[in-house]
Amino acid sequence: MLDANSLPNGVSDSARTAILDHAARVDRAAEAGDVEQIIGTAKDLVECITKVVIETLGGTYGSGEDLPKLAKEALSALKAHPSGFQGRRPLQEFTRALAKVPAAVAELRNHDGTGHGRTQPTDLHEDTAAFVQHVAVAWSRWVLAALGRVLAGMSELDEAIHAIELGGAAFRRGELRSFLDELHLDQLEPEQQRRLGVAVGRRWAGGTFMVRLDVIEPFLAGESLPEPFVVGLIEGSFIDTNGYIRTNGGCAFDAAEVAVHLGELGADSMTELADKMESAEFSYAFQDQDYEPIAEPLRSVAETTTNDRLRQALLRMAERIGVDEGDEYQE
Repeated sequence: MLDANSLPNGVSDSARTAILDHAARVDRAAEAGDVEQIIGTAKDLVECITKVVIETLGGTYGSGEDLPKLAKEALSALKAHPSGFQGRRPLQEFTRALAKVPAAVAELRNHDGTGHGRTQPTDLHEDTAAFVQHVAVAWSRWVLAALGRVLAGMSELDEAIHAIELGGAAFRRGELRSFLDELHLDQLEPEQQRRLGVAVGRRWAGGTFMVRLDVIEPFLAGESLPEPFVVGLIEGSFIDTNGYIRTNGGCAFDAAEVAVHLGELGADSMTELADKMESAEFSYAFQDQDYEPIAEPLRSVAETTTNDRLRQALLRMAERIGVDEGDEYQE
């Protein structure tokens, strides 16, 4: 059973609700003996938790990424991937088996779960479906426990990220940078710096111009910022908390200019971002706010950079946005 006591502090209220709702659906399916629903809801629970882990730790993902890839990203962020247990073979073997759970559940759902409107019912036995349910719940508890360990002692940072990202704090000129300084940005762990960068990028994507004045312009003028923070800033400028594409013309141009300033690291960041955007859909906010065209600023920076990898990444991003701009939107 997965209940509220299984969820660590530091997980947002909306994420807590989503996890518990998915867990309740699994329980209802089991009580009803609905084999296909058990498999389908077990897969949804596992996928929800992988996304919550990535979001909570400040990562980004494309809205169309498949479950095995999401799970790998989540376990790596938690340092719970088998590769992180070098020298401890028993733990490697144990975590290697657990790491295979998401892919197995996803494949089983394709063959025996709900969601594809098959014309033939599954022949999977109810006892087997119950086993899958227990494994999915056990995997979920293991991952949430690992998330709890990572989040321990990070409550102040979480509050700051929510204040920046969700608009809980209003900033006048100079206040955003002062806010970051008060958090001792330079002294934070690299992953914490990256999480803050993602939050600041998303604030700019939402239209807060102060990000440009307080953070981006000083950085481009030579002011030092931690590299993980800047990488996160680039990611957050294009991908929202649900993995959908959301940006605006000024934000896209600034992020591209920041990537140029970072050199090879910027090329790496934009290449990874282009990959995510190819599998991501568009946020409704992309349409609801009257944004100026996005693709052209990306192409203009691509034309001037001497870094071929960065140029290719920017052109891929421009093509992704330019093809569907104004046509394809998701919540």
